[in-house]
Amino acid sequence: YDFTQAALDKTMELATDKSQVFTVQRDGGIPWRGALANSRMPASVLQKWASFKNEHPDGMPLYLAIAPLDFDRKNLAGAVEGSSVPSSIQGAAFDSNAVKTAYLNYVRAAVDYFHPAYINIGVEAGELAHRNPSKWPAFERLIVHVTENIKQDHPDLMVGISWGLQSLTEPDVAERSRSLIDCL
Repeated sequence: YDFTQAALDKTMELATDKSQVFTVQRDGGIPWRGALANSRMPASVLQKWASFKNEHPDGMPLYLAIAPLDFDRKNLAGAVEGSSVPSSIQGAAFDSNAVKTAYLNYVRAAVDYFHPAYINIGVEAGELAHRNPSKWPAFERLIVHVTENIKQDHPDLMVGISWGLQSLTEPDVAERSRSLIDCL
């Protein structure tokens, strides 16, 4: 309701008292260079992660939402502050080896850091199926690759992606999305 520390504190207090799941959504870019090299996350990422982790109430399940999609939900996300996009990822398809490697490493790092009960590895992914259908098959292959590997590492972790309901009400988007929905 406001951008002050007092408003943030009050919102967190209300959410903690009334919630059953704590949510962390980080979809403002990926630390591509470090993730591709499987190296330490940039300080900007670790600081944000630490602030969320400190706010997480003990004993409350955590839902983590991250995305390889940019805010336009049509293209690959850019790099976060403190990182850059390696040439092997610039302009690459979602299912390129470099993107699959980097995104899987990023998801693994996030899971190892937050220990979520639930992870959304494709925030508003259905918007890609709606806005840029030609990229959907490669995106689907990326999500299947990451899901299979994360489930090997953490068999009990609930892994998924999200759609906007408005997208799934369109028959062609629903049909395009069906195989991935069935797979997850």
